[in-house]
Amino acid sequence: MINRKKSDFLLWPPLLKGTLVRRYKRFIADVRLRNGHVVTAHCPNSGSMEACSEPGRPVYLSRHHDDPKRRLKYSLEIIDMPTSASPPFMKRAK
Repeated sequence: MINRKKSDFLLWPPLLKGTLVRRYKRFIADVRLRNGHVVTAHCPNSGSMEACSEPGRPVYLSRHHDDPKRRLKYSLEIIDMPTSASPPFMKRAK
């Protein structure tokens, strides 16, 4: 049996489901939320991400509405792939 500590698991903030409209300028993505609104989100991976940034792909965002220092109030957290869910970053910052 594997012994795991709580700190071994990635804890996600509350997430909003949406659909990727487009990704542009390396760090920016437009996402259509379930309510139909299109929001602009920060993408923490500056790489091309060609295989997972196709328009129409399901994505999950976190909301940062209470941080006055942020320029964008949403962050792209998960991109839903046909065979897995892929975070757009390698390691989540604390």
